[in-house]
Amino acid sequence: MKCEAAKNNPLIMDQAIQFYLENPKGIFTFMSLWNDNEPYSKQELKICLNSRINKLKALFSVLPTIGTELSLKRLLSQKEQLQ
Repeated sequence: MKCEAAKNNPLIMDQAIQFYLENPKGIFTFMSLWNDNEPYSKQELKICLNSRINKLKALFSVLPTIGTELSLKRLLSQKEQLQ
């Protein structure tokens, strides 16, 4: 996966999630250091989203906060909608 660090950025990931929820057949692109139109495929988004969810689950098991719980619930809901 190219631009892995950027694709794991929560801001870019949230934009990609919104894009794919509104345009299921489109391809989300963003400006990266290497390409002004870096593609972020739905498949790559699902991989990064799973990683983010697993990190939040681990954080919640050690330090349960309402913020972590709400983020986790939101991401799990969005993951289900992306299927």
